[in-house]
Amino acid sequence: MWFNKMSIKREFLKNTSYVTIAKIFENILSYIIIVLISRNLGAEGLGQYSFIFSFVGLFFIFADFGLIPLMIKDLSKNFAEVDKYVTNIFNIQFIMSVFVFIVYVVSIFLINKQNMLIPLIFVGLIQIINIVENVSTGLLRIKNQGWVIALINLFERIVAVVGVFFVLSTNKSLVGLISILLVSNFLKTVIRFIFAKKYFLLKIKNIDYSFSRKLLWQGFPFLLFGVFSLVYIQMDTIMLALLKNDVVVGWYTSGYKIINILNIIPGIILMFGFPLLSKLTSMNKKLLQQFLEKTNHFLLVIMFPITVGVWMLGDRVLEFIYQFNSVESFIAFKILIIAEIFVFLTQILGNCIATSDKQNVFAIIGGIGAFCNIILNFALIPKYSLYGAGIATGITYFIMFILMHIYVTKKIVNYNILHKIYAPILSSIVVFFLIKFLYSYHIVLIILISIAVYFSIIFILERKDIKKMLS
Repeated sequence: MWFNKMSIKREFLKNTSYVTIAKIFENILSYIIIVLISRNLGAEGLGQYSFIFSFVGLFFIFADFGLIPLMIKDLSKNFAEVDKYVTNIFNIQFIMSVFVFIVYVVSIFLINKQNMLIPLIFVGLIQIINIVENVSTGLLRIKNQGWVIALINLFERIVAVVGVFFVLSTNKSLVGLISILLVSNFLKTVIRFIFAKKYFLLKIKNIDYSFSRKLLWQGFPFLLFGVFSLVYIQMDTIMLALLKNDVVVGWYTSGYKIINILNIIPGIILMFGFPLLSKLTSMNKKLLQQFLEKTNHFLLVIMFPITVGVWMLGDRVLEFIYQFNSVESFIAFKILIIAEIFVFLTQILGNCIATSDKQNVFAIIGGIGAFCNIILNFALIPKYSLYGAGIATGITYFIMFILMHIYVTKKIVNYNILHKIYAPILSSIVVFFLIKFLYSYHIVLIILISIAVYFSIIFILERKDIKKMLS
């Protein structure tokens, strides 16, 4: 065997550590942008900002066409064909981006959002830039260049925060805000390309049409899942904007933006976990089982106390961050945090299915989730507004988790989803009563004490496993 357990663990932990440290600061900076928007443009401005990025995502997923995850999956097993993959993927995505951008601009007029035309166009350009950048990012992931990815992402966020602060402190312009994000993303793409170019040679004229057709066919299930994912991630925001108003969207996304920060956790794991899963699914099922059990356990250790904290303190958190007190936001926040538990678990299981060369199953489950989400949103939003949107999201992810869990345990590897679950449950119960006791104190103090107590209990209950992992 060309690899051993210790080398895999060292590489994975090293690169994940780089990205984790940078992601903490990166997402603090990202959330500073959200807070600046909410405090300078209000709930309506936050709603418009959220709608723009939700709407544009529905189009530009087609420009990617699922080719990046396919590239990472294949080149993780055999990097020798990198030039062939990069050349053909670049040409496909260039053609698709131009076509999608034209359709996207026409759609802006069809939904009668001409009042936000310039910001919508600028965000479309940001999407094109990010599509180009994804090839470089994919290669750096395969080559375990975590420190490069981390530093470049952090640089982009610093540029964005400084620029956004300047714009919103001078003229409070949504157009100016999006312009800054366009510049920061362009700089990130150029720098990332410079670091990645040593791994490939781009041959624009050497297009292999037969190979391109093969890529499109094999990437299509990834595209489908990406489209379906956007439906159950973005459809609630878009439908609230179209059926209700920007203020309701602002209430809904105030909690949603906080929860989205949590998605960096499975995202960080999968940054280098996806190439690792691609290797393990075909070469070492025992290590795959251990990876799934320990990863799911880690995610539940993180999510259980956060869920308890949101249910106990969510209203105070929202008021502290946004400086507007909305009962509607708090209730939606509580609903969405339950859904987030299943968001975490489905991300890991979904990628395990995809890397097992079961892209069709991956896409089918995504399609079932999208269908359920559309039906639930149409049924619940008109009557229950933002609460209905949150309930639809929760039910969708629960259904997908059940389907993915059944498939993985039956067809890929039998793992224990409840691996040592007693530790986070007992620790979360303690935190629940601790928060009740400390409720009258300052919100920051309560959170810091709760975190310290929770992880102290976790360490006591799992100290042997923690020492073994770090050894």
